[in-house]
Amino acid sequence: MHMNTAITRKLAAIEGVHMHRPNMQIGCTAHVLNLVAQALGHGLGNAPDPDEEDLYKITHQFPLAYNPETDPEVMQDMSEMLTEQSKASEDDSDAWSSDSSESDDSGLSDKLHTIIVDILASEVRRKCIRRMIHKLCTPANRHLVPIQSMPIRWNTTYAEIDRGIKLKPAINRWIDQLDQHLTGKKRKAAMLKKKKWHLSPGDWDFLEHFAAVLVASAHTIMTHAGRS
Repeated sequence: MHMNTAITRKLAAIEGVHMHRPNMQIGCTAHVLNLVAQALGHGLGNAPDPDEEDLYKITHQFPLAYNPETDPEVMQDMSEMLTEQSKASEDDSDAWSSDSSESDDSGLSDKLHTIIVDILASEVRRKCIRRMIHKLCTPANRHLVPIQSMPIRWNTTYAEIDRGIKLKPAINRWIDQLDQHLTGKKRKAAMLKKKKWHLSPGDWDFLEHFAAVLVASAHTIMTHAGRS
């Protein structure tokens, strides 16, 4: 009740808003942040309406924060990246093919997620993208690998987008070469996928803005997790 009293006084003094303190409810910080992020995701079409389905009830079984540095799969890929970079390999080929089924993407974050799923679908593709990252990305990002999000965990969506932005040159190359070394019906299907998955500069700008909105919540969650 003391917190409610303090908040109502602050709101009245600063905003001129008067509230009845016995009727106020202060929600769990982590839960509130998840609801906000889920609402943003719902607006983009990649999360259910939080008024109809609260994903926090499901995500609560996972650690509060997501940190790629504690994700075994991500760290394994990064370890293999370093091993490959230390080998003076003469095999500089980017030959590969993508034959995964197409997805009906409803938004840019969904499109990026579908691309990442395609990239991480096999060890051959993982090795190929690591080679592209080493060749095309800035020195500061050449040790990084793609992150695949879990749709029910918005903070992994942020990690996937943030990592995708850092690896943008390699991801763009991946899309550009979808139809390479293919012929006939496979090449035609790959060309359609290439057109559908193309990420324009404007698309990347939007993803950067969306990530900037999510980053505040992500940092708050990480701080909250560190204190708990």
